[in-house]
Amino acid sequence: MASSSTYDDGDNPAQYPSLTESPYLLSSILPLGDSVSFEDSTFFMKGNAQLPTPAEIRSAAGANYRRGRPPPVLIPSLNLIVKYGSEITVEEGQCLWAIRHTLSSIPVPEVYGWRRDNDEMFIYMELVDGITLEQAWPDLDLEEKLDICNQLRPMLEDLRGLQQDPSDTFIGSINRQPLRDVIFDGREPAGPFQCSTSFYDWFSQIASPRPYDPEAPIHPMRLGLPNDPSIVLTHADLHRSNIMVTKLDSEAPRILAIIDWHQSGWYPAAWEFFKTGMTCRGQDKWEYEYIFEFLQSHQGTVNWSYFVNCLGI
Repeated sequence: MASSSTYDDGDNPAQYPSLTESPYLLSSILPLGDSVSFEDSTFFMKGNAQLPTPAEIRSAAGANYRRGRPPPVLIPSLNLIVKYGSEITVEEGQCLWAIRHTLSSIPVPEVYGWRRDNDEMFIYMELVDGITLEQAWPDLDLEEKLDICNQLRPMLEDLRGLQQDPSDTFIGSINRQPLRDVIFDGREPAGPFQCSTSFYDWFSQIASPRPYDPEAPIHPMRLGLPNDPSIVLTHADLHRSNIMVTKLDSEAPRILAIIDWHQSGWYPAAWEFFKTGMTCRGQDKWEYEYIFEFLQSHQGTVNWSYFVNCLGI
């Protein structure tokens, strides 16, 4: 499925392979450039001539504007939300584009384009008209909660069913850059790695004040981390605030979109399960009862949590 796009560096969209030409999700199919507009998106099909400029977005943010990762700017009249800041990366926009064009079973916001302005990235996306699952959760009954889990399960199974080229596998962001998981913030770049073993070897040393040393003695807790070589596309932040559902007064709750793909990438198969449990605090039934309804469990949680706790997280 080809996509009509414009690029600031003069690239012809035809240079990018159609997503139907390969059974694999390849880094080479991803749109490139610091200024990209998807002219076949609904934003432009509705007659809008251009996306708001970064300067206009900063002005619209007003007092909420700050460096780093400020709150997104919402423009309901354009059905638009703009996620921006120096900590926002093009990988999130590329991931949304790739999922939207390969997996219709996974609802994600439509991405209209992105811009880089100085050291800030601006990603222009569809504004989803709903509420977060976190907001809805207290008012859902048991049947409705299980129904949400049943909706979520096949979506995540399809996501994890996407494949890399088996002759060129890696662990990293969708465009073969370092992983963006917040666990790694302030640390040395997280990859890319050749395989799960090399990733977990690195992960078991990230709390050390010394740079990673592949020749260092193996930490005893490293032995309990998974040995599954599978690498799957992972959201990495399935907090209920990142799952949009229909408003409660309208119909039975239905998942509208999975949002906030900032931390997404190609991870070991167990990472989604580990990280989703981490989104819970205290004796939250989301962790102890519902996550098992939509994610396969993996051994190694205690060992994984040990290394995360060593980071003070």
